[in-house]
Amino acid sequence: MRNFFAELKRRKVYRVAISYAVIAWVLIQIDTQVFPFFTATWVVKLIVLVAVLGFPVALVLSWIFDFTVEGIKRTGDAPSALATASIPEKSIAVLPFENLSDDQQNTYLADGIQDDILSNLAKIADLKVISRTSVRQYRGGARNLREIGTALGVAHILREPFAASVTGSGSTRS
Repeated sequence: MRNFFAELKRRKVYRVAISYAVIAWVLIQIDTQVFPFFTATWVVKLIVLVAVLGFPVALVLSWIFDFTVEGIKRTGDAPSALATASIPEKSIAVLPFENLSDDQQNTYLADGIQDDILSNLAKIADLKVISRTSVRQYRGGARNLREIGTALGVAHILREPFAASVTGSGSTRS
């Protein structure tokens, strides 16, 4: 529920709701003072009805669209800065190592090295270490380390032949 309210704030729905309520209240106050002199009370009722029915429409539109300097843009997903804000600095994931030899039996060696590194890292009390089963899906293929780090909720990734900081400025040779 807390994330929902944070998303409402990020998409500026609160600002639109308050602005709409204030503007509608001012218009209704002006209408109730001016239109009775012209014996057009039905106009006041119509304006109140339009203001009430338009409120949820304004909230939905403020959820979907955002006013920017470039104009009206569709509001995208939450930026990754919000996602990385909750990632603990002392966290690491060890990605599966690849077997670069032609001998398929060496795959067990690569898995054993990963297990050994995970076991030694898990002994550090303050360090959050992602399990082998969680990183198994990232074996082989193209890897975007920032996306993997965000998906796993870690600040650092160990992969062959580099160790990379997801929140930092680059990779360091290990």
